[in-house]
Amino acid sequence: MESKKWLRALLLILGTAAIFCLLLQINLNTPKVHVDNGGVIDLRDLGDETYLLTDCWETFTDNSQIISTATLTFRDGSSPYALYMPRGSAVELLINGSSENVIAYGSHLVSILDLPDGDQTINIKITLSALADSNFSDASIFIGSYRNILSTIQNEGTLRIFIVGLSFALLLYAVSLYLQKRSEKYLLVLAAMVYSTFSYILLRNFPFLQENDVLKFLLLGGVNLPVLPAAINGNLHLIFYALLVAVLNYFLLRNFVSTRLFRREYIDYVVVASAVMLPLAGTSYFSDLHQIYRILINLLEAVIIVKGSYKSRSDSAVLLAGAIGTLAFRCFSSACAMNLVARGTADLLYRLGGITASFYAIAFVIAINGIFARKFNESEKLAGHLQIAVEKRTAELKNAYEKLTSEQKAHDAFMANMVHDLKTPLFSLSGYTDMARDSICTNPERTERCLNQIDETVSYVGTMVNNLFLSLRLEDGRVKFMRDTVSLHAVVSRVFDTTLALTGSIGIKLSTDLPEDVVSLEGDPYYLQQAVQNIVDNAVRHTSAGGEITIRLHSGSGQAVITVSDTGDGIPLENLPHIFDRYFSHSEKGTASSGLGLTISNDIVRAHGGIIKVESTTGKGSTFTIILPKAGGLKN
Repeated sequence: MESKKWLRALLLILGTAAIFCLLLQINLNTPKVHVDNGGVIDLRDLGDETYLLTDCWETFTDNSQIISTATLTFRDGSSPYALYMPRGSAVELLINGSSENVIAYGSHLVSILDLPDGDQTINIKITLSALADSNFSDASIFIGSYRNILSTIQNEGTLRIFIVGLSFALLLYAVSLYLQKRSEKYLLVLAAMVYSTFSYILLRNFPFLQENDVLKFLLLGGVNLPVLPAAINGNLHLIFYALLVAVLNYFLLRNFVSTRLFRREYIDYVVVASAVMLPLAGTSYFSDLHQIYRILINLLEAVIIVKGSYKSRSDSAVLLAGAIGTLAFRCFSSACAMNLVARGTADLLYRLGGITASFYAIAFVIAINGIFARKFNESEKLAGHLQIAVEKRTAELKNAYEKLTSEQKAHDAFMANMVHDLKTPLFSLSGYTDMARDSICTNPERTERCLNQIDETVSYVGTMVNNLFLSLRLEDGRVKFMRDTVSLHAVVSRVFDTTLALTGSIGIKLSTDLPEDVVSLEGDPYYLQQAVQNIVDNAVRHTSAGGEITIRLHSGSGQAVITVSDTGDGIPLENLPHIFDRYFSHSEKGTASSGLGLTISNDIVRAHGGIIKVESTTGKGSTFTIILPKAGGLKN
């Protein structure tokens, strides 16, 4: 990051120096006529070029006015020649003591030389207020052919219209941005900043607008206080206008970089400098101080831009370009106004004030346009992500609806089967009860058989009701599991003992494979036994006589594993994903089942932090694998 700051600082210095030197070179290359006061100028030597008069002026101060005079003799002008003062609205130009021969082309002053056959000697006098902040702190008069001077004025006017049009276009763009997105308050600041630039350029290029007090006020031209001289009023306006632009730039820069400098906001330094400038508005050296004041503001802005950390490289590049352009043109314009560099066409003929004011306006418009572009790209990405999320959510809802529909159908089928499965044993109970009542005295053996059937039927109904009740409690999370140390050897052994009598009576071989080391974990022994028992019972129901069921136990890597393998009819492939679904029941041999046993086992194992895996091949049997963590798995 520091390397980027050093690079920006280097670019600022080199860029500012390069532009300054380029403008200075234009001034140095300006054609000049060097003649002493009272000297003779042979117009035949000038050709069609426009020259700057130098070395001929005598300058003195009288009653707060700067007066420059020269007496020159012109010789042999075969074509119309003229004296030309570009942008001379702030000065008074007198030829031979009169302004009658001075023509105003907008803010340009032109005096045509009416030469007789011989020489013509004329007196030139330029008067300027010593308090005025103007680039005419010294005499700046061009001489050349009248046709070439008119062409120069026309070219300067074209450039002036271009600058005004550019600033107006920036103003429309900034206002339209704010009107479309009023929630972004910085856009209002941007519109105000661009408007200040537009009004400055408009007043600078069309001085006649200052003659109307209302237009002047609307264009931020200031208000003339009657108690103060016009020159001081103008200087105060220059201070407040510079402060206004600095404040607007400050609020815009805050959207891109940190504006703190030496633990304070940099605008604080600008306010202090403005306060210092106020009492100096009536002094003769205000003009030079004001130039330094404007350079200080632009320099502080440049420092903030250089040292900032940016979210986007484009913001850094655009704002740095604005800082380079503004600082370079400001330094050059001020150097010319303070007579520190040579005068010429770069500062007088095309008057760079409007251009200087445009750099930051263009930079901020481009940078904020970049913010909008990034937000638009982010909104497009967000819209894409949102579309994907909506599609995903829609698919999830569709799947959930289909699953809910399927579960509802399974629930309806389960309830129908449950009612049927309960009706059958209840009818049986009624029948066996009648048979027992009829034979209780006449046939005791028959009565005993009936009572045994009644006992088995009641046990079957009780098991179904208990399983249904337990399933509902597990589904709602209302089962409270005990936390105890459980020996899985004991769990498997009790399941084996409970099932052995049944498997022996129907010709199924039941065996266990237990390790020598005790395998223990934290859990609820009653429910863990029920989970294993349900899986073994399921294996018994689906294994034919002569088949085998094996219960194995082993441990490793912090897990305990119980497998129940059978050689039964297996589970069809399409049924494997659903065997743990609530209310799902499958029986190839028509054996009675509520469809809740495996669901209950799965819920109990998951409550203990474990999982159940199933492998099955139709016609060859199935293997259920229960994997349980040895510690920290029980959930309540």
